[in-house]
Order: sequence, then structure tokens, then C-alpha cells
Amino acid sequence: MTTLTDAVQDRWPDLAEAYIHLQADQDRVRMVASFAHDVAIAAEAGDVVAQSITEHAAEQLAHSVRTAAKRVTDNDTTFSVCAIGGVFASVRLRDSFERSLAKDSMFQLQAPLGAGIDGSGALGRVDLVPGSLESS
Repeated sequence: MTTLTDAVQDRWPDLAEAYIHLQADQDRVRMVASFAHDVAIAAEAGDVVAQSITEHAAEQLAHSVRTAAKRVTDNDTTFSVCAIGGVFASVRLRDSFERSLAKDSMFQLQAPLGAGIDGSGALGRVDLVPGSLESS
């Protein structure tokens, strides 16, 4: 048993039907993400199921970073990576994510230099001419 059962039953009282309702929801990614806070709290409290979910999520996020990096280079480029966004408020998730990427010399882990929205602001100040990222 997991303490996450209550969080799921708050949304779907009949657990036997929860998966069907989730898969039928066109916004299922957001729906799953909405449980992140509950999972983080349960993991920190020692819930083994929540800890497993957290470790798996961290590995999937690291896999996404690796995949993105491999799509843009085929050489020994080093990429700076930081854990940014609300999901990384979970220390367990952030530490697992960083441990996973630290195994690969391709990545240099850095502390965030701002919030996620700061990147949108920076893009607004860039002249996006093909092949150039010159500030305007």
C-alpha cells in the first residue's frame, strides 16, 4: 500500500477505473504531472512507491536530456545542464537527475541562473536569423 492512494482516489474514487479515466483524458500529461507534489511529499516521508516513481521520473528526465543532446551533436561537445522548473523542487528528484547525468562526461551540471521564464525573455531580445543568435 502507498500513501498515494488517497491522492489518486481524490480524483478517481474507483481505483479500478482510474487508469481508464486517465488514458481517456486528452490532457493526461498535465494530469499525471499534477501528482508531482503529492509524490514528492510521499517520497520524502519514506513511501517506497513514491520513491520508486521519483527515481524513475529522474531517469526519464535525464534520458530526455541525453536524447536532445545527441540530436544536435555527434562530437565531444560538452553541454551545460541545470535542473530548472517546479518539479525539481523535489530534492530527491533533482539529486537523482543530477547523479544520472553526472555519469556522462558530455554534461556539465550548473546551478540555474534564473527561472524558466527568463529564457523566454531572453529569446525576445534575440534576432533569430537562420544560423545566428546575435542579440538585437
